[in-house]
Amino acid sequence: MITYKQGDLLNVTYGFIAHSCNALGVMGSGVAKQIKEKYPKNFAAYESACKIGKESNLGYNLYYWVAPSLCMVNMITQPTYGHSGKHIDYKHLASCLKELRVTCKTMGKYHEHMRAINIPKIGSGLGGGDWNIIERDINLILEDQNVICWTL
Repeated sequence: MITYKQGDLLNVTYGFIAHSCNALGVMGSGVAKQIKEKYPKNFAAYESACKIGKESNLGYNLYYWVAPSLCMVNMITQPTYGHSGKHIDYKHLASCLKELRVTCKTMGKYHEHMRAINIPKIGSGLGGGDWNIIERDINLILEDQNVICWTL
């Protein structure tokens, strides 16, 4: 079940920070742009993976450790991007969430602090998705995980 907290997602210091990305290697606005600015090495790894894999990355997570206790999860859920339209693909989001669940459960066995999954309202801003659908899927797929949705 998602817990909602007010605050800045990028002030999190442990666990996973998971957000929705496009498959084109672009983080030009929204939460993705903020992540790109704060964690440029994460962006470089994501950009490089997208140049190689492009749409074959859809439905997969690109993990990048930004600190010993903090892992960025770039969930490739969008084939396109832009300021209008629906870019999120719910099927790819579900696939990414399922993969993240396995990773979190595995890591959490060994490191208590890796049981937290920190998210924005994934895919419902510039991704154009319906938060009610996304929230339902997160609650179903990550039902036994510690998911924290950060809002300003």
